[in-house]
Amino acid sequence: MKILAIPASYGLHKPVSGGQTRFLQLVEMLGQSGHEVSVLEPSGHFSLEDRRTATIGLFNELRIGSREFVVFRDFNPFFVWAVIETLRRTRPDIIMLNHPSGAIVCRTVVRLLRHQSALVYAAHNVESDFFRHAFKASTRHKALERLFVPSYISALERLVCKAFCDYIAAISLHDARRFAQQYRIPSERISAVRGASRLGRRTDPDSRQKARLELGVGPEEVLAIFVGAGHHTPNLEAIERVRRAIAPRAIQEAPNLRFIIAGAGLPQFDETKVRCAGFVEDLEGLLSAGDIALAPLSRGGGVKIKVLDYMAAGLAVIATATAVEGLDVEEAKQVLVVEDSDEAFVKAVVGLARDVDMRERLRSSASRLAKEAYSWGRAQLELDEMVRMLSRSHSVVAQKKL
Repeated sequence: MKILAIPASYGLHKPVSGGQTRFLQLVEMLGQSGHEVSVLEPSGHFSLEDRRTATIGLFNELRIGSREFVVFRDFNPFFVWAVIETLRRTRPDIIMLNHPSGAIVCRTVVRLLRHQSALVYAAHNVESDFFRHAFKASTRHKALERLFVPSYISALERLVCKAFCDYIAAISLHDARRFAQQYRIPSERISAVRGASRLGRRTDPDSRQKARLELGVGPEEVLAIFVGAGHHTPNLEAIERVRRAIAPRAIQEAPNLRFIIAGAGLPQFDETKVRCAGFVEDLEGLLSAGDIALAPLSRGGGVKIKVLDYMAAGLAVIATATAVEGLDVEEAKQVLVVEDSDEAFVKAVVGLARDVDMRERLRSSASRLAKEAYSWGRAQLELDEMVRMLSRSHSVVAQKKL
């Protein structure tokens, strides 16, 4: 089938966020399944590497200074014209967006051109929930934006889900149920195409030792890691908690602890046993050096891809309930789920730093769950089933038009 994929505010490669990672996964899976995939992405995020994965089309995002207004894509004449030209040229069977912005334009153009393209909202989270919890807490946006944008996104997502898209591919059963409940979506119009991790646990002791040496981690030290992009407010809040509260107090009780924070858009620093490495190209190498992974998130929606990566890499994960929302984990079996408080995190980190057997049990169980339930192959099967279903529906509609 011919598929046109439209990301939110980024391109394809070198993903710096869970949403971008999710979008790249879907595009790669579709290509591996033999579909003809085109991507219409903002010109400011284009990379030559993108053309190795899909046929690329470009458009200019609405911009004032350095600010991009992705959420108002339906009012962007550059986007409208790019959609018209792209649909005329590619005549896709499926149009897949991972953000509700732009869906109204796509549906309108499809109808004007009298195509039979199915419109899929491949959601990384329930966007209205995400904006309500995360965007309102942002210190990078003005008060009027924090008041208006979440309400606009909520209304837009409701309209798109109920009247403009043909199908919703949620990232988890939890989110699928949330969409169905919030927007009263019939079950035949929604399913879960779960997130996945490509990372695998590096069992080679030499590789692990090499990674630890490069990071300056001693053989007797226990390394705790947090990964998160700096443009995301919940990540910034979690980083401050690790840096200012969790790490200093945990190190006092367990001096063999070391902490490393990594993520795009973060300022690098190196304090006493607490270091921020900024963007790390080799995420798998970083995680292979670790013993414990932290996810002290207080807000945010969707499945946290970082937690899947932690599990796939075989780390002992300590997380809030928010951080593992949508994941089929059992508390104290695959992940140590603690209360959303600094005290609870300090106690859990110190406990795992001292208990090698407990760390190993969590590592082994988490790695097994990631391999069985959140593997690349399983996610691709779910995506393929969705595409086959849409293909059958597309064929029925096309035949009725004849």
